[in-house]
Amino acid sequence: MFNVRIVLGIVVFLIYNHAESAAEHRLPRVVTPLPAPKISDLPQFQGQHKESLYWGTYRPQVYLGVRARTPKSLIAGLMWIVMKDSKYHLRHVCKHEDGLSTYGWTKHNGRDFGHQVLVDQGITLTTEFLKSKEEGSAYGGDWAVRISVQAHKSKWNEEFGKGAHLFFYMADEGANALNLSRENLNILEDSLLASGSHADIGDWQLHLKSMVMLAWKWCMVEYYFLCNSYCILWRLC
Repeated sequence: MFNVRIVLGIVVFLIYNHAESAAEHRLPRVVTPLPAPKISDLPQFQGQHKESLYWGTYRPQVYLGVRARTPKSLIAGLMWIVMKDSKYHLRHVCKHEDGLSTYGWTKHNGRDFGHQVLVDQGITLTTEFLKSKEEGSAYGGDWAVRISVQAHKSKWNEEFGKGAHLFFYMADEGANALNLSRENLNILEDSLLASGSHADIGDWQLHLKSMVMLAWKWCMVEYYFLCNSYCILWRLC
């Protein structure tokens, strides 16, 4: 036979423990910052080290997104549209329902180089990011993105018979003006697309160079899901 006093003692102990635990959860938690310099503010993380990390593929949740390590940055990115079952499908934000069989950086050093492969049904897109600092470069250096597309014709004709469209866009989170170039629309060599000025880097220019004859169109759009501002979007055919 159990000792009634022992059983009652255990029950009271458990009830008291539960009440104390609930009371602790209700108490406001105060977190006091450590009274020491931030690691990012230490001298060894300033100067050339900080500048070398200024530009990068830092934008999360998109298949390709370039920005700077500053609150109000110039941003750039890639979107594409495919048609399947007589419906248009936009690829921009990484989503499981997009059904890409492969995407992600296969190589990236976290500083100035990256190589990514995306396989979307009947097409393979390769994106490469490269950054350099030369004489005359602005703060953070110059960067380039190379986009290559390969269509697997047999599967492409079956699944996406009406083709796909690539879009490259650029915007300024600081709402600075973007000046659009109105040069010829069919280009095979280096061509100025847009220019502007930013507080951190001064004057900037965006150029497009294609290895094949490329027709492109532009439009000014307002994408609140991008940057709460206006951006320039180019459709690359």
